[in-house]
Amino acid sequence: MRRTLGLVILLGVALVACGGDDESAAGGGAPRPVVHRIAGAPEAGEQVDRIEVTTPSAPALLSVVSGVVAVGTADGLWVGSTVEEDALAELPVVPDDGGPKSTGAIHEIARRTNGGILLSGEEGLFHDATGMLLQSPLSESVAGEDVSSIDAYGEAADEEIWFVTAASGVLHVGGGKLEAIAVPGASAAPDAAVAVGPRAALVTAGGSAFLVSLDDLVASPIADGLGKVHGCDRSDDGTVHLATDAGLLLRSKDGTLTLHTFAVDGAPAPSVTSVTAAFGSTMVVVDGGLVEVDADGARALGEIATPAAHGVAVDANGDAWAVDGESLYRYRTGRPVSFETDVRPFFAEHCTLCHTEGKQGAPKFDLESYEVATARADLILRRLRGVDIAPMPPTSVEVLTAADYAAVTRWVGGGLKP
Repeated sequence: MRRTLGLVILLGVALVACGGDDESAAGGGAPRPVVHRIAGAPEAGEQVDRIEVTTPSAPALLSVVSGVVAVGTADGLWVGSTVEEDALAELPVVPDDGGPKSTGAIHEIARRTNGGILLSGEEGLFHDATGMLLQSPLSESVAGEDVSSIDAYGEAADEEIWFVTAASGVLHVGGGKLEAIAVPGASAAPDAAVAVGPRAALVTAGGSAFLVSLDDLVASPIADGLGKVHGCDRSDDGTVHLATDAGLLLRSKDGTLTLHTFAVDGAPAPSVTSVTAAFGSTMVVVDGGLVEVDADGARALGEIATPAAHGVAVDANGDAWAVDGESLYRYRTGRPVSFETDVRPFFAEHCTLCHTEGKQGAPKFDLESYEVATARADLILRRLRGVDIAPMPPTSVEVLTAADYAAVTRWVGGGLKP
C-alpha cells in the first residue's frame, strides 16, 4: 500500500465525565452515557504458583500468538512452545528481496482475529506466518513513524488496522485506504486507539476517551478524568478494556461503560499499568500486583515489583504471564482444556438441543461428535463471540459472556484437543 493519506475530520459531541449521569450535553446533544463505578480493593485470591521463565534478553512487552505467549524484546520476538513447558523459541524473520532480516527491538504487538499478530519493530511492521515473521505490506505506509499503539479488527479482506503515531496521530487502514483521523476536542495528542466495530474505535487523548465513527463522521467524548492510558485490549466478546490512572475502564458491545477503581469508595484509585483480556480471562497489573477481574470481583494473584506497560498476557491454557523488571514469570492460573472434559459439556448445556432437533431454525448437526465440532470450530467460535455476526445462542434464548464460553475459546486456541 502506498502512503497516500486521506484526512477525516470528525465532529465532537457531548463531553462525559467518569461517573456522569443521563443529562444531555449543552446545546441539546445526545444523552450522556453513564459510567458505572465499581469500587473495592482486590480480595486475596488463592495461592498461585509463579514460575520464572528464562528469556534470551530482557522482556519488554507481552502478547499471544496462536494460543501461546509472545515475548517482545530488544532483540526480536520469542514465543512459547506447544510441546515443551516454559520453553521459548525465536520467531525468525524471513526477508523478501532487500527486506529486513530482523525486527529489531519490538515496540508494539496487536492480536489479530485469526489468532496471529501484527507487530511494530525497529525495522518496520511484521506479521506471523507458520512459524516465522514476514514484513507486512503496510510497513511502507508507516515507515518513519513512531508507532505507539496498534489494533487489528476483522478478518481477511475486511481487516482494519488502527495506529497511533507521534507524527500523524491516529491512522486507520481499511478497504485499501490509509486515513489520518483528526479528533476535535482532544486536549493532547492521542495515545491509544482500539476498535469497537467496523470503522469505529475508542481513541484516548489527554485523559479522555472518544468514540470515533468514521461512517458517521462523529467523535463523541464518552469519559474523561482517566489520566494516562497505559494500555488497551479487546476481549473475545468485543468488550474494550483501557488501563488508566483512574482504573480499568470497560466498554461492552452494547455501549455500557464500567470503571473498576480497585480502591474503597472515596479513596484515590491506584493506576492500572497493564491489561489483557483473552481466552475468557481478564488480568490487570495494579498497585504492585497481578489481579484477575471477572463478574464476581477482583482477586490479587501475586506481587509484581517492577511492572511494565503491555507487560501481561494470558495463553490458551488460561495461564497468566507477566513482566517483572527484567524477568518473565508464568502464573499457573489455568489448565489445558479438551473436547471430552470441557467442550462437549458446554455444548450439551447451551447448544446441542437446538442443533440436534433443529429448534429455533438452527441447522442440524451433531455437536456431540468431536469430528463435527472440529470441522466447524472456527464458525462456532465466531458465532459465540457474536462480533459483527448474529450470536449463538440467539440473544432471545440467553446471552453468554466471554467467560461463559472460555472453554471453547481455549479449546480452539490450544489446538482442538480431543
